[in-house]
Amino acid sequence: METDGSIKYSGSIAANDNEPFIVIGFANNRDGKANIDKQAVWLNTAFKALVKLIILIISMRWVIPMVVDLDAILGTLLEGQP
Repeated sequence: METDGSIKYSGSIAANDNEPFIVIGFANNRDGKANIDKQAVWLNTAFKALVKLIILIISMRWVIPMVVDLDAILGTLLEGQP
């Protein structure tokens, strides 16, 4: 998560991977109440994006077994999202 609330994605999830590891990192990962409050908002944004991704992946598995390219899929899926 970037400090402006935008999200950068990288990596892929194989179609047969039922338990992928997903890491959410913050550009501003410093301690302190003000930073932690911001990180809570960013984490909420990241989870909303992740839920959309999971729904998309589940629906795609029924169509074509494939490796999901997170950069391409999420870039399109979240265009214009805060």
